[in-house]
Amino acid sequence: MTLTSHSNYRSSEIAGLYYDGRSSRPHNVSVLINGSKISVTGAGIKRSYKLSNTELSEPLGNAKRMLNFSDGSSCELPDSIKLKTLLASTGHKETIVVWLQNRWRTSALAFLCLIALIALAYRYALPVIADAASRSISDNTLTVISSQAMQSLDKNILKPSNLSTEKQTQLRRKMSEIRFASDLNIQPKVEFRTAASGGPNAFALPDGKIVFYDSLVKLADNDEQLIAVYAHEAGHVHHRHGVRMVIQSSLVALALASYFGDVSSIAGALTGWLINAKYSRDFERQADRFAAYTLIHNNLSPTLLGDFMVKLENEHKRQQPNNSNSKLYDYISSHPSTQERAAEMSKIKAEHK
Repeated sequence: MTLTSHSNYRSSEIAGLYYDGRSSRPHNVSVLINGSKISVTGAGIKRSYKLSNTELSEPLGNAKRMLNFSDGSSCELPDSIKLKTLLASTGHKETIVVWLQNRWRTSALAFLCLIALIALAYRYALPVIADAASRSISDNTLTVISSQAMQSLDKNILKPSNLSTEKQTQLRRKMSEIRFASDLNIQPKVEFRTAASGGPNAFALPDGKIVFYDSLVKLADNDEQLIAVYAHEAGHVHHRHGVRMVIQSSLVALALASYFGDVSSIAGALTGWLINAKYSRDFERQADRFAAYTLIHNNLSPTLLGDFMVKLENEHKRQQPNNSNSKLYDYISSHPSTQERAAEMSKIKAEHK
């Protein structure tokens, strides 16, 4: 804040430390306000500055106040009663921000408003921004991203499928015949792989490539259950969930880094994980609904997906018997609970009888 002179000024002085702006060495000085000027005097120091060109730092607890002069020098003064009297003699008044900071109820209200604003931005603004950004990415870019991801997976995790060529051809043909309730912006392409670990799984890449593990194909009771999984993964592709997750994760990480300073800290990492898990569950629910309506559109039951999810969870439990199934696990899981998903499929089926 800039100081100004006042007609009812009374001369006064106060002791402080002077910094010439060229070195960090402090100099003991006396500061005197005389009309529209500030005089700084000490051993070998005699300076005069215009009051109107001098800036005063805002008060912060018991911290000292700084007079910042136009030539880059400054003077450090204790935030004492004497300084407040000196400032008052110039007609100086603290800003509204300083007034608010000195009232804890107002500060608490402002803090609550800030938390509410962040919550609203997280709940409503971030998904909209990420969705718009994801749809501005060209198909060529999605292809490059997906190709690099697939190359890395094939090199480090996945191996060629052991399914017969006939079985792969049969499943591709059946899945290509599926009619979607709405036009897809990206056409799905089916691939098969095997993995040494991780259990039965399927995933979708941003360019529309849907990868089935051999173990998932073998787990299914029939091809219709695999078609249900195909429809679910096609929902991820259609809504560009993969790209949106990357964008949202990046924005969340940026926000956490600005607050915690080091996003790799335990608190920051845990917070980011929980936030992104929430978005992932929302994406799964959206893909589930897309699959349900796709199955209905093809005269198939939405419960095909729910029933297979139950079977898939039981298989994961069999392979990992020590895995938690508590409500806490459901909350921090990247997927909604299987019971919730199966119930939603049954509900949609009942509504479309």
